[in-house]
Amino acid sequence: MIIINTIYRCPCCSEAELILKVYNIDYKKNIIKQIDKNKYKKEYHMETFPQIFYKNRNNKLMKIGGLSELKQLISICTFLRKYKYSHELINYIKRFTSDC
Repeated sequence: MIIINTIYRCPCCSEAELILKVYNIDYKKNIIKQIDKNKYKKEYHMETFPQIFYKNRNNKLMKIGGLSELKQLISICTFLRKYKYSHELINYIKRFTSDC
């Protein structure tokens, strides 16, 4: 599941939510109060909102990033699905691109 920390009336947060809805991706939204904004920035080492995470099978939060990273991830997944790349090929290539 995707977890998204948002701020009220934030256009980037609204766009990220819209993308998740368009792609039918389940998510949980946490609305962060202005007074708590700096606490979340420090805790997750992210200067902007939205702050987007993936909760893995072990319930550990894995950072995706912000709106631009979400868009990139959607593009990559769309590309991989379109050309039917296998996990084996992806894992093989990842070995050579880990420093990029």
